[in-house]
Amino acid sequence: MKKLTLTLIFITLISTSILAQISVTKLDYTPINNNDIISFSSTAEAQATLGFLVTNNGATTTDIFIRCESITNATGANFQLCFGDECLPSVTAGGIYPSRAVTLVPGASNGVWDHFWNSDTGSGTFPMDYVFTFFQLDASGNPTSNTVTFTYRYNPNLSNSTFDENSFVSFNNEIITDLFTFEIKKDLTLSIFDITGKKILINKLQSGTHNIDFSSFNTGVYIVNFKDNSGNNLVRKVVKK
Repeated sequence: MKKLTLTLIFITLISTSILAQISVTKLDYTPINNNDIISFSSTAEAQATLGFLVTNNGATTTDIFIRCESITNATGANFQLCFGDECLPSVTAGGIYPSRAVTLVPGASNGVWDHFWNSDTGSGTFPMDYVFTFFQLDASGNPTSNTVTFTYRYNPNLSNSTFDENSFVSFNNEIITDLFTFEIKKDLTLSIFDITGKKILINKLQSGTHNIDFSSFNTGVYIVNFKDNSGNNLVRKVVKK
Protein backbone atom coordinates (compact mmCIF):
# COMPACT_ATOMS: atom_id res chain seq x y z
CA MET A 1 0.00 0.00 0.00
CA LYS A 2 2.83 2.36 0.91
CA LYS A 3 4.57 1.57 -2.38
CA LEU A 4 1.38 2.33 -4.34
CA THR A 5 1.00 5.68 -2.55
CA LEU A 6 4.59 6.66 -3.36
CA THR A 7 4.03 5.66 -6.99
CA LEU A 8 0.96 7.87 -7.24
CA ILE A 9 2.85 10.80 -5.72
CA PHE A 10 5.69 10.25 -8.21
CA ILE A 11 3.26 10.21 -11.15
CA THR A 12 1.62 13.41 -9.89
CA LEU A 13 4.98 15.14 -9.60
CA ILE A 14 5.92 14.11 -13.14
CA SER A 15 2.57 15.33 -14.50
CA THR A 16 3.02 18.67 -12.75
CA SER A 17 6.57 19.10 -13.97
CA ILE A 18 5.71 18.56 -17.65
CA LEU A 19 2.69 20.89 -17.57
CA ALA A 20 3.47 23.96 -19.63
CA GLN A 21 4.25 27.01 -17.49
CA ILE A 22 3.53 30.50 -18.79
CA SER A 23 5.06 33.88 -18.05
CA VAL A 24 3.69 37.28 -19.04
CA THR A 25 5.81 40.34 -19.83
CA LYS A 26 5.58 43.73 -21.48
CA LEU A 27 7.14 44.05 -24.94
CA ASP A 28 10.47 45.08 -23.38
CA TYR A 29 10.35 41.85 -21.33
CA THR A 30 9.56 43.61 -18.04
CA PRO A 31 7.61 40.97 -16.09
CA ILE A 32 3.90 41.38 -15.47
CA ASN A 33 3.56 39.62 -12.14
CA ASN A 34 0.57 38.28 -10.29
CA ASN A 35 -1.35 41.13 -8.57
CA ASP A 36 0.54 43.89 -10.42
CA ILE A 37 -1.26 47.20 -11.04
CA ILE A 38 -0.18 48.95 -14.26
CA SER A 39 -1.41 52.53 -14.31
CA PHE A 40 -1.99 55.03 -17.11
CA SER A 41 -3.04 58.67 -16.92
CA SER A 42 -3.81 58.98 -20.64
CA THR A 43 -6.29 57.39 -23.03
CA ALA A 44 -4.23 58.27 -26.12
CA GLU A 45 -3.17 55.17 -28.04
CA ALA A 46 0.56 55.94 -27.87
CA GLN A 47 0.53 56.44 -24.11
CA ALA A 48 -2.16 53.98 -22.99
CA THR A 49 -1.41 50.85 -25.05
CA LEU A 50 -0.05 47.96 -23.02
CA GLY A 51 1.57 45.42 -25.30
CA PHE A 52 2.22 41.99 -23.80
CA LEU A 53 3.97 38.72 -24.49
CA VAL A 54 2.81 35.38 -23.11
CA THR A 55 5.61 32.80 -23.26
CA ASN A 56 5.29 29.05 -22.92
CA ASN A 57 8.22 28.06 -20.72
CA GLY A 58 7.19 24.44 -20.45
CA ALA A 59 7.89 21.31 -22.47
CA THR A 60 4.37 20.80 -23.84
CA THR A 61 2.08 22.79 -26.12
CA THR A 62 -0.51 24.84 -24.25
CA ASP A 63 -3.70 26.84 -24.95
CA ILE A 64 -3.97 30.37 -23.51
CA PHE A 65 -6.97 32.57 -22.78
CA ILE A 66 -7.57 35.88 -20.99
CA ARG A 67 -10.50 36.29 -18.57
CA CYS A 68 -11.80 39.72 -17.58
CA GLU A 69 -12.33 39.24 -13.83
CA SER A 70 -13.90 42.59 -13.00
CA ILE A 71 -14.40 46.18 -14.15
CA THR A 72 -14.60 49.10 -11.70
CA ASN A 73 -15.92 52.60 -12.50
CA ALA A 74 -16.28 51.72 -16.18
CA THR A 75 -18.53 49.72 -18.49
CA GLY A 76 -15.88 47.96 -20.59
CA ALA A 77 -16.81 50.00 -23.66
CA ASN A 78 -13.93 51.52 -25.62
CA PHE A 79 -11.47 49.09 -24.08
CA GLN A 80 -9.57 47.34 -26.85
CA LEU A 81 -8.20 43.85 -26.30
CA CYS A 82 -6.22 42.23 -29.11
CA PHE A 83 -5.04 38.66 -28.62
CA GLY A 84 -4.38 36.01 -31.24
CA ASP A 85 -6.43 36.65 -34.37
CA GLU A 86 -9.09 38.77 -32.61
CA CYS A 87 -9.12 42.49 -31.82
CA LEU A 88 -12.15 43.44 -29.73
CA PRO A 89 -13.46 47.00 -29.17
CA SER A 90 -14.86 46.28 -25.69
CA VAL A 91 -14.69 43.80 -22.81
CA THR A 92 -17.20 42.45 -20.31
CA ALA A 93 -16.67 41.33 -16.72
CA GLY A 94 -16.58 37.53 -16.79
CA GLY A 95 -15.75 37.45 -20.51
CA ILE A 96 -13.10 35.05 -21.82
CA TYR A 97 -10.98 36.07 -24.80
CA PRO A 98 -10.31 35.26 -27.60
CA SER A 99 -13.10 32.94 -28.77
CA ARG A 100 -10.44 30.41 -29.84
CA ALA A 101 -7.40 29.69 -27.71
CA VAL A 102 -3.98 31.07 -28.56
CA THR A 103 -1.89 27.91 -28.88
CA LEU A 104 1.79 28.15 -27.97
CA VAL A 105 4.36 25.44 -28.58
CA PRO A 106 7.23 25.12 -26.09
CA GLY A 107 9.39 28.25 -26.07
CA ALA A 108 6.97 30.28 -28.20
CA SER A 109 5.29 33.62 -27.48
CA ASN A 110 2.23 35.31 -28.95
CA GLY A 111 2.49 38.10 -31.53
CA VAL A 112 3.92 41.49 -30.58
CA TRP A 113 0.75 43.28 -31.75
CA ASP A 114 -1.36 41.86 -28.93
CA HIS A 115 -2.31 44.56 -26.42
CA PHE A 116 -4.73 46.23 -24.03
CA TRP A 117 -5.83 49.85 -24.62
CA ASN A 118 -8.39 51.90 -22.74
CA SER A 119 -9.75 54.90 -24.70
CA ASP A 120 -12.71 55.52 -22.36
CA THR A 121 -12.23 58.81 -20.49
CA GLY A 122 -14.82 57.75 -17.92
CA SER A 123 -17.61 59.52 -16.06
CA GLY A 124 -15.43 61.31 -13.50
CA THR A 125 -15.04 58.55 -10.91
CA PHE A 126 -11.50 57.15 -10.71
CA PRO A 127 -9.55 54.98 -10.81
CA MET A 128 -11.04 52.88 -13.60
CA ASP A 129 -9.79 49.33 -13.05
CA TYR A 130 -9.85 46.37 -15.41
CA VAL A 131 -8.68 43.10 -13.83
CA PHE A 132 -7.50 40.38 -16.22
CA THR A 133 -6.22 36.83 -15.76
CA PHE A 134 -4.03 34.97 -18.23
CA PHE A 135 -4.72 31.25 -17.88
CA GLN A 136 -3.96 28.01 -19.67
CA LEU A 137 -5.86 24.78 -20.18
CA ASP A 138 -4.64 21.32 -19.29
CA ALA A 139 -4.86 18.27 -21.58
CA SER A 140 -8.49 17.76 -20.51
CA GLY A 141 -9.44 21.32 -21.40
CA ASN A 142 -9.70 22.52 -17.79
CA PRO A 143 -8.11 25.74 -16.44
CA THR A 144 -4.88 25.14 -14.54
CA SER A 145 -3.55 26.92 -11.46
CA ASN A 146 -0.75 28.48 -13.53
CA THR A 147 -2.26 31.97 -13.92
CA VAL A 148 -1.21 35.62 -13.93
CA THR A 149 -3.75 38.20 -12.73
CA PHE A 150 -3.08 41.93 -13.02
CA THR A 151 -4.96 45.26 -13.07
CA TYR A 152 -4.94 47.73 -15.95
CA ARG A 153 -5.73 51.08 -14.28
CA TYR A 154 -6.71 54.40 -15.81
CA ASN A 155 -6.48 57.43 -13.55
CA PRO A 156 -6.01 60.86 -15.17
CA ASN A 157 -4.90 62.25 -11.81
CA LEU A 158 -1.69 60.21 -11.87
CA SER A 159 1.55 61.16 -13.56
CA ASN A 160 1.80 59.38 -16.90
CA SER A 161 3.60 56.03 -17.00
CA THR A 162 4.88 56.77 -20.49
CA PHE A 163 6.53 59.86 -21.93
CA ASP A 164 5.22 62.13 -24.63
CA GLU A 165 6.64 61.24 -28.03
CA ASN A 166 6.73 64.79 -29.33
CA SER A 167 8.68 65.99 -26.28
CA PHE A 168 11.42 63.37 -26.32
CA VAL A 169 11.48 61.43 -29.61
CA SER A 170 11.15 62.67 -33.18
CA PHE A 171 10.98 60.24 -36.12
CA ASN A 172 11.90 61.24 -39.65
CA ASN A 173 10.27 58.19 -41.20
CA GLU A 174 8.66 54.95 -40.03
CA ILE A 175 9.15 53.34 -43.47
CA ILE A 176 12.81 52.34 -43.61
CA THR A 177 15.03 51.34 -46.49
CA ASP A 178 18.47 51.31 -44.86
CA LEU A 179 18.61 53.84 -42.01
CA PHE A 180 16.18 54.45 -39.16
CA THR A 181 16.72 58.12 -38.28
CA PHE A 182 15.35 59.80 -35.17
CA GLU A 183 16.17 62.48 -32.62
CA ILE A 184 15.94 62.09 -28.84
CA LYS A 185 16.06 64.92 -26.32
CA LYS A 186 17.15 62.84 -23.33
CA ASP A 187 19.27 59.75 -22.72
CA LEU A 188 17.30 56.60 -23.55
CA THR A 189 17.67 52.87 -24.05
CA LEU A 190 16.58 51.65 -27.48
CA SER A 191 15.40 48.06 -27.97
CA ILE A 192 14.27 46.61 -31.31
CA PHE A 193 12.19 43.42 -31.65
CA ASP A 194 11.17 41.47 -34.73
CA ILE A 195 7.59 40.40 -35.38
CA THR A 196 8.05 37.21 -33.31
CA GLY A 197 9.08 39.23 -30.25
CA LYS A 198 12.77 38.32 -30.50
CA LYS A 199 15.06 41.12 -29.33
CA ILE A 200 17.53 41.84 -32.11
CA LEU A 201 19.19 45.04 -30.89
CA ILE A 202 19.62 47.06 -27.70
CA ASN A 203 21.57 50.32 -27.38
CA LYS A 204 21.98 52.98 -24.73
CA LEU A 205 21.75 56.33 -26.50
CA GLN A 206 22.57 59.89 -25.53
CA SER A 207 20.38 62.81 -26.55
CA GLY A 208 20.80 63.90 -30.16
CA THR A 209 20.22 62.55 -33.68
CA HIS A 210 20.80 58.85 -34.32
CA ASN A 211 20.87 56.56 -37.35
CA ILE A 212 20.26 52.85 -36.84
CA ASP A 213 21.44 50.67 -39.73
CA PHE A 214 18.59 48.41 -40.89
CA SER A 215 20.32 47.35 -44.11
CA SER A 216 21.04 43.84 -42.81
CA PHE A 217 17.53 43.34 -41.38
CA ASN A 218 14.96 41.27 -43.25
CA THR A 219 12.01 43.00 -44.87
CA GLY A 220 9.09 43.28 -42.47
CA VAL A 221 7.68 44.95 -39.37
CA TYR A 222 9.74 45.72 -36.26
CA ILE A 223 8.84 46.99 -32.79
CA VAL A 224 10.96 49.86 -31.45
CA ASN A 225 10.94 50.51 -27.71
CA PHE A 226 12.38 53.67 -26.13
CA LYS A 227 12.89 53.57 -22.34
CA ASP A 228 14.18 56.42 -20.18
CA ASN A 229 16.07 56.19 -16.88
CA SER A 230 12.82 56.43 -14.92
CA GLY A 231 11.42 53.33 -16.60
CA ASN A 232 8.96 55.17 -18.86
CA ASN A 233 8.37 53.53 -22.24
CA LEU A 234 7.39 54.53 -25.75
CA VAL A 235 6.63 51.71 -28.22
CA ARG A 236 6.43 52.27 -31.97
CA LYS A 237 6.42 50.07 -35.09
CA VAL A 238 8.63 50.61 -38.13
CA VAL A 239 8.57 48.83 -41.48
CA LYS A 240 11.73 47.71 -43.28
CA LYS A 241 11.17 47.77 -47.05
